[in-house]
Amino acid sequence: MFEQKYAGKGWNDNVAGALAFFIIATSTIYADKEPSGTAQDNLFAALEATLVQSPDLAIASARNKTALYNSLVTCAGLQLLFYIDGKQQGDAAEVDKARTLAADFSRKLLNTEPQALAKML
Repeated sequence: MFEQKYAGKGWNDNVAGALAFFIIATSTIYADKEPSGTAQDNLFAALEATLVQSPDLAIASARNKTALYNSLVTCAGLQLLFYIDGKQQGDAAEVDKARTLAADFSRKLLNTEPQALAKML
């Protein structure tokens, strides 16, 4: 899903793209609607501008950057999978599972609450 929607925008193999996708997924789940395309593009541009200046990211190995990218995309995709399936099936328990995953991933990967990520868009 990530590569189909965002690869053409230059988000593929890009830590800022993976982080934007993670935030968009979390926001979608918590706001119960997908952010506008403009909001998504603005988020990516802001993250890319910020991360390019990160000394830690600049010295990170390609292997570590790839691991971070893969983790963000995988976690975002997994929580979205449960959310979309739950919405399509009308299964509130599955949507709740998506919200729980989003909260757990937000806390573990970014040390922040999912509501804070959702407010970014």
